[in-house]
Amino acid sequence: GEMQGVLNIDIKETESINQLRSVLQKTMSIKITDGRVMVGKFCCIDNGGNIILGETIEKRTFSLKTKDHPEGVLRQDERGLGLVVIPGKHVIECLVDDNSVQSNETS
Repeated sequence: GEMQGVLNIDIKETESINQLRSVLQKTMSIKITDGRVMVGKFCCIDNGGNIILGETIEKRTFSLKTKDHPEGVLRQDERGLGLVVIPGKHVIECLVDDNSVQSNETS
């Protein structure tokens, strides 16, 4: 499903380390430079910003031209990848489903 509330994490900020600990094993959506989005459980990150996701699904949006729609219709394709390493240099954006994140605030 869609990610409801999201927490945008800048993996290059050192203040984010505690925040990263709080999202271990949470569902993370990572947009990469070729336009794909990887959605999986956040397992690990290293100093280079390389991220390991488990139970990953690759989502790819593309335009499909048909006879009825020569301008193209947007379609989304998904495939299961399992455990993946995403090089930090290809990461554009990391979003965490904050419904799955434990918050210290009481509502």
